[in-house]
Amino acid sequence: MKSLSPLEKQRGELLAYFLNRDLDENREIGEILQSCQELHALYTKRPAPLQTPERMAYQAKELSLVGRIGQLLCGFEIVLGVEVSELGISTVWRLARPISSKHKAVIAQFTKTGARTFNPVQVILEMTASGIVDRIRRCENPNCRKWIMVTSTKRVTCSDACRFEKFKMQPRSRANDMRRSRETHKNHPQLKRQKGRKTHERKG
Repeated sequence: MKSLSPLEKQRGELLAYFLNRDLDENREIGEILQSCQELHALYTKRPAPLQTPERMAYQAKELSLVGRIGQLLCGFEIVLGVEVSELGISTVWRLARPISSKHKAVIAQFTKTGARTFNPVQVILEMTASGIVDRIRRCENPNCRKWIMVTSTKRVTCSDACRFEKFKMQPRSRANDMRRSRETHKNHPQLKRQKGRKTHERKG
């Protein structure tokens, strides 16, 4: 697992913060992130560079994703792009459309550094080239779904509270079994009395 530099961690946190606040108004940025994450996942499982059906299918999917990312980036003031080779995924870009002064002020309050240089598209492309774009993910608690930047690939929720909620929702978790048992006894108290009566009869 690739370790993150302090700058990568900070910029990833800023990106997650931006997505949680402004994704509805910037859907194209969410689409760029999704496409870059698909490209990253595809690239990490690429077949050997031999002329095989698997390699040809991989290359077709790769070209499709790169083309989609290029089309999305055309919506910005300066066209950006990505290049893929056996050496890795690299970016070809210049500064994209800057975020508004209002967003810069919010980010400045959040981190006090990096507000002038932060650009969500730039960060997504840099993270893709560094192989860490998969660290931006959504909390797996269905009642939360907050965007987070993770330092460990094992982390799937934004907090301990959400981790517990996700655990409770698992079909075979002990917490879920106990909750169902309490609900059953609350809704059908006679079941509890019958169980107690059977235990008493066994003792007699």
